[in-house]
Amino acid sequence: LLREAASAAAGCALRPAYRAVYMYDPPGSAVPPHLDTADFELVLHIVLSHEGARPGRGSALVVHGPLRRRRLPVAAGEAVLLCGRGAVHQWEPLGPREARKMLAIGYIPARPRR
Repeated sequence: LLREAASAAAGCALRPAYRAVYMYDPPGSAVPPHLDTADFELVLHIVLSHEGARPGRGSALVVHGPLRRRRLPVAAGEAVLLCGRGAVHQWEPLGPREARKMLAIGYIPARPRR
């Protein structure tokens, strides 16, 4: 079901990259701007928990576009599909009482076999 939901969000068929990571971000941690590895060409971030933050005020995903940055708060129980290889992105620093657990699942576009 996750692959189907990710495919619908992407607007094209996706196949698994067979890579996933469980991430725990403790208080004060940050993920600097980066591009993902080839295994996460498209990445589905599922936030499992985000503790210690006021709604809308905690650490958020930031996507850096050519003309502007876009801040995307992703709450516990929510997910976001991101073109990890094609968009510079980061997670803002967590506050001193903030912690987050999430899954990152890699997908790649399904291409017709020859």
